[in-house]
Amino acid sequence: MVSLHFWKPFRVEFFLSMTYTFAVVSTKFKQLIDHKININMNHNLNLQTKVYIVGAGPGDRSLLTLKAFRLVKKADVMIYDYLIPQDIITLAKKGCILVSHKHGSTSSERIEAFKKTVLEYYNKKSTIIRLHTGDPMLFGMGNEEVNFLREHGITFEVVPGITSALGVPSSVGLPITSRGISSSVVIFNGHPINQNEINWNLLAKMDGTLIVLMGVSGAGQISDNLINAGLDSQTPVCIISNGTLKTQKVAIGTLNELKALIDSNCIQAPAVIIIGRVVKFLNA
Repeated sequence: MVSLHFWKPFRVEFFLSMTYTFAVVSTKFKQLIDHKININMNHNLNLQTKVYIVGAGPGDRSLLTLKAFRLVKKADVMIYDYLIPQDIITLAKKGCILVSHKHGSTSSERIEAFKKTVLEYYNKKSTIIRLHTGDPMLFGMGNEEVNFLREHGITFEVVPGITSALGVPSSVGLPITSRGISSSVVIFNGHPINQNEINWNLLAKMDGTLIVLMGVSGAGQISDNLINAGLDSQTPVCIISNGTLKTQKVAIGTLNELKALIDSNCIQAPAVIIIGRVVKFLNA
């Protein structure tokens, strides 16, 4: 029979060993839990926001680029022009924060709304989209928005879109250039901040195609300035409003009729004005 005096020290050593093992395991488990909590906290604190300056194209939803389509569906916050068709806005996911620029708002008000929204949701939402009509870098505020993002060290990406200046005429079968007819194109803003930005003499002498965006309200002055600068008053013109949409209107005439064409056809913005000999192909 084994003496009890032999087992007593063994039992004490075993108990102490198990106690130490339990303490080590408990400490390791606590460290693991604390580490996981820290990871989750750091993930929330270091949420990386990316801002996308996106072109929505000329209007028709099916003319969104694949990248624009995916981003609109992914966006956590979307700032958009009031002219963006509703069927594009409805692509946004449930819970997306929608910020619309109001009709009649000034450029200054729109850029301030953009800045305020980006700063409000920066590092709170991962994907912020600024959705422009057409292409964001043509007569939009894409450049001002990009400069703001650069100044604040915010990660961004510009996603091009089909500009209405080219996409809308193309959609009705109107070529912008044609061999032997027009080998150059000038796109200009019909509603500039400063009228001195436009060299009417240069435009009148250009033997090519002129495309005017945002020119509906100033159509009469545009035609007068071009004619006074020497462009033939009988130069063909075409006005396309709501291009690529079901509400699209097309009117054709001559430069001296531009204002009358807009009034008689009840044409409203947005519209593209094409001036040049290429317009004759629509009557062919």
